Amino acid sequence: MIKTAVLLIGHENGKRFIHCHGRWRETAGNDRIGHLLANQTHLAAPTTLLGWAIEGGSFDRVADAETSFELFKPVATHSTASANGLLLRIAPNEDLITTIENVCARYGIEHGTIHGLGSIVGAQFSDGRNMTSYATELMIDEGRIENGRASLDISIVGMDGNHMSGWLVPDKNAVCVTAELFILRQG
Repeated sequence: MIKTAVLLIGHENGKRFIHCHGRWRETAGNDRIGHLLANQTHLAAPTTLLGWAIEGGSFDRVADAETSFELFKPVATHSTASANGLLLRIAPNEDLITTIENVCARYGIEHGTIHGLGSIVGAQFSDGRNMTSYATELMIDEGRIENGRASLDISIVGMDGNHMSGWLVPDKNAVCVTAELFILRQG
């Protein structure tokens, strides 16, 4: 049973493509976090989703020379009169929170919400817990920009299957493969 998920809907070769990380409970009662594959995931009942439509840009799944993976990258589709958000892909070895803050400062976003998914090298949480896995998958449960400062509450799973949730420490969580984000300006 899927408890929660973050889906990014973009394009691959002109067709819709979904990148999704989620949290689910197996029939045996074990909780899991990780990729949910669109062609292998089926909803058993009608479901209400919260989502945002983006005008002026989209994510396209393309080959990435640095990682040798096909990843979502933001592309402009057309210009818009006014933008209330932005799409962002953060590359490997960049600090997740610092990069979000720097991009928001560049675009004058002082307050907003952060949505998305990705991977980081381990994780350092504000309560002192650490995940030591060298590669992870994460989804943002709650993300916000307040007075130009970013904070992220995430759910994450390591290579060993262990998972954690919590608020990340700034300047201590480097992107592993990618972070694909939507930042919605408020105020």
